[in-house]
Amino acid sequence: GIFTWLWLPEDMDADILFERAKAQKVTFIPGSKFYPSGQEKHNCLRLNFSFSTMEQIDTGIAALGSLMNDFYA
Repeated sequence: GIFTWLWLPEDMDADILFERAKAQKVTFIPGSKFYPSGQEKHNCLRLNFSFSTMEQIDTGIAALGSLMNDFYA
C-alpha cells in the first residue's frame, strides 16, 4: 500500500491537528473523512508515503510528533 493509518490518543482530534500541521507544510487526511456522517472518529489519520523522499518523511514525522506533543499545551 501507499498509505498508513495512524490512531491517536482518544482525546486528540486529527481535524484540529490537520490545521496546525498545514501551517507547518505537513499534510495528511484526517480519519473523520473516512466515516459516514454522524459516525466519525476524530482520533485517527491517514498518511501517504508514495511520493515523498525519506528525508521528507523524516521531517514530516518529526513535525507531526512535535505538534502532537504541543496539542495539549
